[in-house]
Amino acid sequence: MKIEFKNILLAFIVLSLGSCAQHKTAQKKIDKEITEMVILKDESASETAKDFIQRSDKLTTEQKTKLLQLNESTTKLNQSIKEEIEKAKMLLVQTVLEPKMNSYEYAVLKKRITRLEKKKLENSFKAVTEARNIIEPKKNLGRSEFYKAFLHNHILEY
Repeated sequence: MKIEFKNILLAFIVLSLGSCAQHKTAQKKIDKEITEMVILKDESASETAKDFIQRSDKLTTEQKTKLLQLNESTTKLNQSIKEEIEKAKMLLVQTVLEPKMNSYEYAVLKKRITRLEKKKLENSFKAVTEARNIIEPKKNLGRSEFYKAFLHNHILEY
């Protein structure tokens, strides 16, 4: 009985180590394939927000400067995240269509896409909070419709 337990334990350890190795191999393969993918860029939403800020007669010069900087940094980060999401999704489709789909690669891709989507969303929420702090709507109650339009435009961008 002791020998059987040792054999079972040994088999479990070998399987576990093999599983970890397969997961790491899948991770490395996905990293390489995502890095090599190419996608087309679309920066039109960013330009719309930028134009909205620059044309505004309700924002001070300082507010415009801060909002433009915020827009640029948020757009850069979100664009980078968005590109990685698109690449991962393209790779996900390729993985799923394989006759012998690698379940480790599929799991890695699902986790990566979920993590990236969350990161992009949190970056957008952070930008909206920072925009609100720059605009200070509590101090400028007479401009609430403008601020609603600005924040709505900014939220839709991301």
